[in-house]
Parts: sequence; C-alpha cells; structure tokens
Amino acid sequence: SHCAQCDYFKPCYQQSLNHDIHYFPQLSPGLLQKFRQQGIQSLDELTEFCQQDQKNVFSPQQYEQIQSKLIALQQNQILLKKPTTRIFPSNLSLTFLVDIQKHPITGYPYHIAFQLMDQRQQLMYEAYWINLTSTQWQKAIQELQQQITRHRRQAEMLEQVSIMIDFNGSSLHWLKQCLDETTQKQSVTNHTSIIQCLTQHFYLPLVGKISLYQLGQLFNVELPINQPLSLWHSDQLVEPLPLDDIKIICQLL
Repeated sequence: SHCAQCDYFKPCYQQSLNHDIHYFPQLSPGLLQKFRQQGIQSLDELTEFCQQDQKNVFSPQQYEQIQSKLIALQQNQILLKKPTTRIFPSNLSLTFLVDIQKHPITGYPYHIAFQLMDQRQQLMYEAYWINLTSTQWQKAIQELQQQITRHRRQAEMLEQVSIMIDFNGSSLHWLKQCLDETTQKQSVTNHTSIIQCLTQHFYLPLVGKISLYQLGQLFNVELPINQPLSLWHSDQLVEPLPLDDIKIICQLL
C-alpha cells in the first residue's frame, strides 16, 4: 500500500516496464522473490510455469490463488473465491458508509461523506462536509462522530445490528486516531472496508494499488477522479470537489 512512497519506486517502476511479472495482481514482495527464484520475469513465463504443473514449488493454496489471479487478469474477469461467506453478521440491518479524503499536501481531511443505509441499501440519512480548510476539519470530525453515535444508539434501541464501511480502511483508521478510547467504543464497532470485501471474496483483474479510479474503469462508471500517476499511486481527486461529485463516488462505494 506504500509502494509509491518508497525511495526505490522509480527504479522499481522502470524495471516493471521491462518485466511485466510486476503486473501480477496483488503481488507481494515474498511472491515476487519466489517468481525470481524460478526465473519467471513475465506473465507469459508464469503461464507456462503453471501449465507445467509444478506444484512442489508452491503450496496447493498458493498454486490455486496464482492460477485464479492469472486467469482473472488475462481474461479480464471477476472470479468468485467461494460461493458463501460469513464476513457480515447474519442479522445486519444498517450500514454506515464513511469516506474521508485527505488533502494531498496538508494530510488533513478536506472531504468527508457519511451515509446511512438499511438492509436493502436504501439511503436513510446522509451528511457531507466538503472543501474543508485547516480550521474546519476538526469540527467536521466531531460532527461526524456525533452523527454516528446518535444513529448507533437509535439502532441499538431497536435491536438493529450495524456495520461501518469505508473504502480501504484509511478513513476508519484516521477517524479512530481523532477519537478518544471511550468515543471509539461508542462509534466504531463492527467495521470493514470495500477493498477488504473485494479482495477476500473475489479475484479481480486489477494491478497495483486498487483505487477508485481502477474500480470505476472495471465497472464502467465514470467518476470525477483524475487518473493516478501510476497503477501504484492513490486516487487524485479534483479540487474543489462539488457535492454532486462526492455523491457519485459514494454511489460506487
């Protein structure tokens, strides 16, 4: 997730242009090292390696994952890992969607979106804080926390189970850093991220860092997002971002 911030990103990126094995989906440093030990430097060489059925190099689980990711990428398909999952509570009634976009220079939130949806994914409540300045974001975070706490308490009174979701985990991580321990327990309980759900349950034909831009391309949804500098860079949101564009992003999530 921090690939683009690494001091060696530029030479590594140039190397990836010559050896496309770097474009294997969700490639970890350990798996790349194993590929190199087998002399695999391209996706074609990896395909040939898998056809030779050399299962002694990888564990059966790794071998299955490698083949499935390769098929998803080469055929541009989304493959289901397992037909059933248990990641969500069976009696889930409410979904809290939180999206906090940080300013690329200051690192502070400058767009915050909050949506509450029922089990049919019908929108019940929404609130947005956009184009925040360095003096506004703390108040916005406090108001967000108050909204989350209020709706969670109402849900508990009705014995409704809720879950909080963000895009890649960074919004909830950032929110936790801003809250004290007591407030965290009141506001952030069951939680997951869109990226966690997608990568746990599907093999995606996506390379590098999974971004909103990539997902928009995959699902043929036009988003108000500039193309990242590379497949390993984060999204670049247009600034200032209109409220309607924030809502479009939330719809994709």
